[in-house]
Amino acid sequence: METMYGLTQHGRVHFGLLINHCIVFFLDVVQCNYLEIEVPGLCSVSVVLQTMSCTKRTCSTSESICLHLLQREYSAGNSYRRNLKILKNIICKGKTTFRKVWEKHSTKHISTEGSNIFFDNYRYFYNGNTISCSPRLVYTLPPVPTNRKIEDALICHTTQECLHLSRLYHHDCLITITANNHLRLYNLTSGEVLHDLYLSSHLNFRELSWSVDQETLVIRSTHNKMSAFARQAGVTVSIVMVLAVFDVNPLQFIGMIEIDKRTWGAGVLDSMIIGGILIIMYQSGFVKFFNFEDIVKKYRTDTDKYMVNGVYTNGIPINIKVTECPPVLFEVKCSQHNVQFGGFPWHFIITPHGSLGCFLVYSFIDRQVIEGGHLDLDNNSIELDKAIFHGDESGRILHIGHDTVRVLEIVSGRGQKTHLKKDFEIVIKDEDSEKENKCKSDLPTVTSSGRKIKKRWIQDELCEENNNITVYHVDYENELDVLLVSCVVSGAEVTKGYLDLYDNYTGLLLHRIQLIEPYHEFNEHKVHMDKDTIIHIVKARSSKFVCTVYKLFGQTDNKSEIHADNDTPNENLRMTGLNRRSRSRTR
Repeated sequence: METMYGLTQHGRVHFGLLINHCIVFFLDVVQCNYLEIEVPGLCSVSVVLQTMSCTKRTCSTSESICLHLLQREYSAGNSYRRNLKILKNIICKGKTTFRKVWEKHSTKHISTEGSNIFFDNYRYFYNGNTISCSPRLVYTLPPVPTNRKIEDALICHTTQECLHLSRLYHHDCLITITANNHLRLYNLTSGEVLHDLYLSSHLNFRELSWSVDQETLVIRSTHNKMSAFARQAGVTVSIVMVLAVFDVNPLQFIGMIEIDKRTWGAGVLDSMIIGGILIIMYQSGFVKFFNFEDIVKKYRTDTDKYMVNGVYTNGIPINIKVTECPPVLFEVKCSQHNVQFGGFPWHFIITPHGSLGCFLVYSFIDRQVIEGGHLDLDNNSIELDKAIFHGDESGRILHIGHDTVRVLEIVSGRGQKTHLKKDFEIVIKDEDSEKENKCKSDLPTVTSSGRKIKKRWIQDELCEENNNITVYHVDYENELDVLLVSCVVSGAEVTKGYLDLYDNYTGLLLHRIQLIEPYHEFNEHKVHMDKDTIIHIVKARSSKFVCTVYKLFGQTDNKSEIHADNDTPNENLRMTGLNRRSRSRTR
């Protein structure tokens, strides 16, 4: 085995392994100082990369490290997962940093999915995965009046199973619902309208969601509320809302069902379909689960009579009319109708009815609270605690406080008994605040005459000092296999935002990224990370939105190192050339 490397004038390092006179791995990495490579059949190789100094390039001509890494695959043995592991090492161990490369303001809601950014009710679509740093405008939809604007949208990704379908389904598409009840599909690369379906003339559909991700689509109508005049006249309305279900790839109508109080109960407030389960929420706090597939098989009727030349001209019909309440699979009473299922074996998390900020973990087998299943953090924060199942499908639970994230593991005991065990705990700290508090503690507390100096504390100062850190978002980045914690440190003069990357199994802090907070006070704060791209969205109290994009860059050396390298550039190039020639002669 022979190691090959060389330096170029642009500060890049070419690295490869020569085994049996065949290059099995080749990379071209931009301005990175650490790299770990694994080759099948060989141990991992850690390499310290030394790059030549180069002139600083602007963001418009710089290249994305992630795409540059993923696109330079020259061997069949190289895999996407291995490249992501290399990228994780570059981010967490290399001399890299995230820089602000793009910013855009808007007066309307900004939506993101992965590295895709949508502005102005999905009219403008920007893609962040580009060779250049700044996101690229992919397409712009024509302007429409308010009564025809896009209300909600989902991205549907194509798969190899769609190759036998028509060309309309060979590209990723944007599934949208408009204000005039049109279900419309757009080509995600060109903005071309692929499919247009009129839903209803008397219903208002506003929300899209996945029942089964990338397979089954659910469209929810608005709640049917009576007007004050109708209530005074004694008119009663039993229909709460309507749900329409479609299969995608290809788009196919399954059925539309009414949620009627006469069938499902007088206290129905809301409903939704997730994973083939119909969920009905009641005013009393109960949540009931029904098998939607059995309901479709039993109550669905044929809809061909409503079609003209294969098109629903007057909208899609209500073809699922339930005459009696089906058997209940599961029901539970909780606060805010918040029920979560997960774990191995199955468990569920609820907030007890009538309380906020505390959670109970139940075993699905015996419907009893497990040992250690009462989750409550004693703090004085205004923000309520959260408890969710971990996104890595490990069955663990994330208990999130205002400055603490606890990772809990469900452990099986004797028989069918289980209990919660703390895996690790993350406590968010602000180094600047700790230094400031240390300086305050070093101040003298006694005068020269021996009199004790008393400090007057105000309640607001105590709350600000204890609760100046707020965790806004905790997410799992599956491609890098790290735990993302987005937090904001509020100060009297400056508000600082951070995105921390923690090891998913030990809770060790791998990397801290400081974000620029455009507003001192805000209503919404969202941070999304997709490999080497960070999208930061903030909504101010004046209903203005700001979207900031950060990209991964290699840190440039200091001036002394650059000056030292510039003294003998020709010698370095000459030595590199000699090394290359000597290896060529050996081959």
